[in-house]
Amino acid sequence: MSLSGPATTIGVVIPVGQRTTVELGPQFAALARQTRPGPVSVVVSCNGEPVERVEALVDTVDWPEGWSVVAIDSSAVRGASAARNAGWRALDTDVVLFCDADDVVSDTWIDGMVRGLERAGVCTGPLLHDALNEAWMWETPEQAWPVVRFGHLPHLSAANLGMRRTVLEETGGFDITLGAAEDIDLGWRAAYAGYPTRFEPGAAVQYRLRRDTAGLFRNNRHYARWDRVLVDKHRAQGARWQVRDVVRHLLASGWAIARAPFGRRHRRAAAIRLGTLAGWLERYLGRTPTST
Repeated sequence: MSLSGPATTIGVVIPVGQRTTVELGPQFAALARQTRPGPVSVVVSCNGEPVERVEALVDTVDWPEGWSVVAIDSSAVRGASAARNAGWRALDTDVVLFCDADDVVSDTWIDGMVRGLERAGVCTGPLLHDALNEAWMWETPEQAWPVVRFGHLPHLSAANLGMRRTVLEETGGFDITLGAAEDIDLGWRAAYAGYPTRFEPGAAVQYRLRRDTAGLFRNNRHYARWDRVLVDKHRAQGARWQVRDVVRHLLASGWAIARAPFGRRHRRAAAIRLGTLAGWLERYLGRTPTST
């Protein structure tokens, strides 16, 4: 299927959890500034947030001509995976693009995604940190790509993701049994089906980092709890714990703890390292991860 012509149909899915509409306005405004002409269908998948509240916000935006923006209720099954699945299944478009409610896509995001999906079945782009976060909150303005996880395949984030619809249908979309790493899992399963991820520099997203240290610790602990589930699920295809990576993390954690008293940037680094260690330890001790 060629995606080069203007007849390519484009859908965008934004999952919205409970009390996550605070930053949704800037994301809507960024979508409305897209450089790609022609119609786009946007589905805001409300997974705990009242549909009426999101619809009221949708009505405040001056959307481009031909765009369709609707809010649907996906709260029957809770979680980001269920919300995204309900969103893409509500669309009938050649490509489906995913972004989050609290980030901000670049003006060329849709153009870049479609350009990347002309050459691949899965596409991602830069995650930038310099516009939505204070300077002390990030070490580099752009997240590195690719970040290979567990000696296997690159990390993939649903905050900046595009797929041909055929790939979503073939893979079944996001695994709703996973409380985290569902985007990595989907990207890996797509690769097994013959659709490796393409990186498109023009499809950038400004990514909002967690600000408070305690929240950062909890967030990284949550993700780390699911690392073992991810590895176990993909072990047959080659995913493995890398001893050298674990040792490096342990050494870096010790260094981060030693530097923590010397400023909030260092305390932030320590929270990330220690949260990950705590999550790994909980899983090693047999604690079953939850979706939150």
